[in-house]
Amino acid sequence: ALNLILFYLPDQLSKIWVSEKIYEQIQEKNIDTSFALLGYSEPSLIYRLGSNTKILTSNEEAINFILKHNFKYIIIEDSYLEEFKIMAEQNLLLIKLLDKKITGLNYSNGKFINISIIHII
Repeated sequence: ALNLILFYLPDQLSKIWVSEKIYEQIQEKNIDTSFALLGYSEPSLIYRLGSNTKILTSNEEAINFILKHNFKYIIIEDSYLEEFKIMAEQNLLLIKLLDKKITGLNYSNGKFINISIIHII
């Protein structure tokens, strides 16, 4: 039984380490810049990304912030993604989703989430 627990538990725990999975993807892509967050903004992610991380609360705020401050990357929860794409297109922003979507459990609210990292070109 102990072997089964030791084999099964790490895989299950990785589902709650969303912040770490985001950080690992950023490291894999060698991205060294500040980020804006829309949706998922756990303190553990802000700690990993640094104090220059900007927390945004709406798509409108995100688009305005990107336009004003020329930010190149936004980490966005899927519940905001479709509207963000539409608003980006309306504001002539070219965006590219990094290839791997991040999924996991947001332990703060107990919901499964999907996260994308977007590069604003």
